[in-house]
Amino acid sequence: MTVIAIVIGAAIGAPLRFLVDRRFSGGRSAGFPLGILLVNTAGALLLALIVAAAWSGPIAEGLAVGLCGTVTTYSTFADQTRRLFADGEHRLAWLNILANLVLGTLAVILGFAVGSALA
Repeated sequence: MTVIAIVIGAAIGAPLRFLVDRRFSGGRSAGFPLGILLVNTAGALLLALIVAAAWSGPIAEGLAVGLCGTVTTYSTFADQTRRLFADGEHRLAWLNILANLVLGTLAVILGFAVGSALA
């Protein structure tokens, strides 16, 4: 049952990441990668909430591993940052690094606070 829940979560997370990225970054290769920042931040928030609330079982695994694991993406974040540097967009590259680290960390802190209150 757990594997099925993870597959279902992944089937939701991967297209969701694609759609959010297209919606907020417009599928452009230039400019600030807002879509990936949003999915990484939201995924960090949800995963922290699940962990702090000590949810367990197939649904929790489906959300944590399946959904959060596929909606978030370190590799795309790293490649977009590389691209920004290569295009001479150094300020946007550093902003992307800083925004992902700071917002991701704040999302985890918030997720743990909310999850702990729900536990």
